[in-house]
Amino acid sequence: MNFKIKFMLLIFAASTVFFSACNKTELPDDAELSTSKNTKWNNTEMFAAKTFSVVNMKKAYSKLGLKSDSINANAFYVKLIPATPEDIRLIESDTFNVIFDYPLDVSINVKGTGTVDTFLNPRYLIVDDVSQIPDMSYEIKDELYLPNTDEDGKAIVTAMILSGELEEPADKDTTEVIEENKAGWIPKLTIKVNNGTTDVPLQDMRIRIGLYYDRTDANGVVKNTRRHYGKIDVFGRFENNSVTVRKGLTEIAAIDRYDKIADDVSQSDYMRTLSIKKSSNESMWMKATCFEAIRRYNAYCVGNGIAQASNINLWITPVIGSRAAAPLFHVFDDISTTFFKSMAESFLVNSLSFTTTFIANLIGSHLEPDIVIGDFSTTMTGELLVFHELSHYSHAIKRGKTFWHNIVAGEISCMALADGDPYGDGTQPNATLASYIGLAESWANFMEATIGAHYSHGTSAEGFKPRTIPFSPSHGGIGWFPVGVYWDILDNSPTESEIRLLDSNNSVIVKGFDTFNGQGNGITVSSLYNLMTNSSCNSVTNFKTLFNQQYPTLTTQSNLLFSLYAY
Repeated sequence: MNFKIKFMLLIFAASTVFFSACNKTELPDDAELSTSKNTKWNNTEMFAAKTFSVVNMKKAYSKLGLKSDSINANAFYVKLIPATPEDIRLIESDTFNVIFDYPLDVSINVKGTGTVDTFLNPRYLIVDDVSQIPDMSYEIKDELYLPNTDEDGKAIVTAMILSGELEEPADKDTTEVIEENKAGWIPKLTIKVNNGTTDVPLQDMRIRIGLYYDRTDANGVVKNTRRHYGKIDVFGRFENNSVTVRKGLTEIAAIDRYDKIADDVSQSDYMRTLSIKKSSNESMWMKATCFEAIRRYNAYCVGNGIAQASNINLWITPVIGSRAAAPLFHVFDDISTTFFKSMAESFLVNSLSFTTTFIANLIGSHLEPDIVIGDFSTTMTGELLVFHELSHYSHAIKRGKTFWHNIVAGEISCMALADGDPYGDGTQPNATLASYIGLAESWANFMEATIGAHYSHGTSAEGFKPRTIPFSPSHGGIGWFPVGVYWDILDNSPTESEIRLLDSNNSVIVKGFDTFNGQGNGITVSSLYNLMTNSSCNSVTNFKTLFNQQYPTLTTQSNLLFSLYAY
């Protein structure tokens, strides 16, 4: 975890509390919610309910001279009224319904200021049966009739005209408009993100068009087979079984997690590639970049025997600058309630007058972050941040919450001892916790370089400059973590430059060359990962012992290499 990140997380938690504690709260300038009305957005959502109301559909059938007696409700427009964090969990875990996460008369803009309601805002959805409604208080706003879109095109277009959803051109009468639009059209859309040089498909991403959602396939193609009438808006949600990506305080307050990728897409544009570019919408581009980075990380893990990211919460926020962290509060939920709460409690209760009970309820919610990513300006920078933090996840998920609790505890404790530096000097806050920190951070830095190299980012740990313990930040470099030792184990040729272990005075203590040929002896990243996640591996020294036990014929070479890194 990066410099001063834990203090920033405390501040960030306080900000999230502030949203939940008040009915109305003023947002900072970088908030992404605006209360300014947007007629088109309003029409897109509200007219869907009006168009398909039983009353309006009966009028449409009658206008066409068709019998409307058989038109009865086959769907319901519902307002959900969440009252507890558990209700929010039910809404977030609902994979069957399309739930609108915001009041229907509020528009989401790229930038702006405004106000936001508590995260217990009402939600809205359309269901075929009331049994599909999540188990919480709700109100049926209207009874709907959803016709077969392939057979009842004329009735749908007529209903759209009656509700005002479809405007009639001044030079055409109603009959002409109906005839021109009755066939409808099926969008053939591809969703991609631009990485600075090319457009990359966004896979397994949730896409909403109208009242329904679909997902993209391996080529970024939206698997949509429904017929639409008139123009459509396309919304994306950066969520799948691996991750949910949020950015900005409004999303973290659970106001909205859909982004408008495109609007006013017409039938003439039915086969279209929608590319998310930094120049067009930087906020959405950052989310898309992290979303794709997680897919790439998991793809690497599959081929190398490493635990993949699964069901994690990733937050992007400028609050932490250009840094990142892996608190894993959602994955290991009791870490936050047993440790993080105790660390945050004094600040939140004494400084902001929130109750201990309220804090516990907030921190125990579904919104807890696993990975926090700060600002980045290039795809490579964003991906490397994600690779590093997810490497912590893959390490911790095998070792369990007690192991990761020690990492979190050690790094927060170091901040109080080392002028805000979570890593300390290799002896802080004590020898045991320092050993945990050294193991976890050396591995994550190594994996960041390794996966970055795999994806042609030009990263490497070759020529790493190790330092003795205790380490002083004034020495520069990455510090006392022996990142290069894992790289030197795996490479298949001696180092091009001499490895020099320096002390606190920058004097050479030990020097030599890497003569270890791990690849030639069948050692892989997976081999190292299995040793790293062994239940008895709590320090780099433990790792060395386990390595020598696994490869006894290489002990002499191994001991020489580790000695160059002060182990």
